[in-house]
Amino acid sequence: MRIGLDCLTVNTVGGSQAIIDMVSNLLKKDKNNEYFVFGPIGLEKILKFSNLRVIATPLIKSSPILRFLYCEVALPLMAVAMKIDVFLVFTTAGIPLLPSKSVFFITALHRKKFKENYSFIERYIIGTLFSLSLRKAKIIIAPSEDTKKDLIKTYLVPQEKISVVYFAPRSLPTEISKDEKSKVIHELGINCPFILAVGNTYYKNTVRLIDAFEILTETNNQFHKFKLVITGTKSDGFLESFKKYNRKKIWRKVFFTGAISDFYLSALYELTDLMVFPSIYESFGYPPLEAMAHGAPVVASNITSVPELLGSSALLINPYDAQEIANGMKEALLDKTLRENLIIKGKKRVKNFTWATTSEQLKSIFIEAGQ
Repeated sequence: MRIGLDCLTVNTVGGSQAIIDMVSNLLKKDKNNEYFVFGPIGLEKILKFSNLRVIATPLIKSSPILRFLYCEVALPLMAVAMKIDVFLVFTTAGIPLLPSKSVFFITALHRKKFKENYSFIERYIIGTLFSLSLRKAKIIIAPSEDTKKDLIKTYLVPQEKISVVYFAPRSLPTEISKDEKSKVIHELGINCPFILAVGNTYYKNTVRLIDAFEILTETNNQFHKFKLVITGTKSDGFLESFKKYNRKKIWRKVFFTGAISDFYLSALYELTDLMVFPSIYESFGYPPLEAMAHGAPVVASNITSVPELLGSSALLINPYDAQEIANGMKEALLDKTLRENLIIKGKKRVKNFTWATTSEQLKSIFIEAGQ
């Protein structure tokens, strides 16, 4: 069977490494089928397998219009020319013109959940293509049961058409020496205990997290020296936080790192006193699982897919209540027994999510889709 894999979003979304990890593990497991990966230039240097051909294009990083035309018009034509039997699609809007039997992997439903963050034209065009892709796909993959429920409720997708396939934590560096950790801390300028948050896009709930951190530090003397470290390219959450807090003293205790390497992120996971994840929407949240894999206790949101993924291995809080977030952070920092339990349970929980399991599920789905 000839299988096409859409990796066009690699290098343009936060889950890029997860997609690469997924494809790599799939190709290690499946030597019987022939794979064609469509993605950005440079991907051919990362994915090297005997049964794989990488079709790389520079258009992905060009103008949105050229990128759109390549994805929605050129790609279906190439799929015909290469006689691809099944095509796995990650692109947000889907690719409804694909002649191959398509498997649509839904990575997120942001445009439907947060309409105010997108223009009417973008919502209309992407929304139309997305709906058409849902109808055209032979099988739809959701990364969580929560996302599956959303697809059934919001888009009226038949339940039997959806398969849930979990991702796994990204392959981050794990062997980091004490000297290397010290270097990371020195270069970032973090010279005190800190609480770590990953990401500051609009749905990561950054402003309310800083509200909670202010409550925590202002009402508990033992946390005066703590900093709140927030990673990721400075986005909506940073801008909103700056507008609200830049003239307040709490702003001096909040540090936005900007984009950092996986090595630096791994070091922060291992050095932090607590990882906090009060996101108001996740189809599948990598950061808390990554933190758990590195031995960090986690306080996380109790809505969308987060409790489904983390279970009792994290202290779950209402992300819409700053006081509850603050109370959760305080409890996880001060209660030694709770901290130890969270760390132990977290390391055990992460083992439930493996690329080996994901690969086997995908192989079965490809076989079903190809019939």
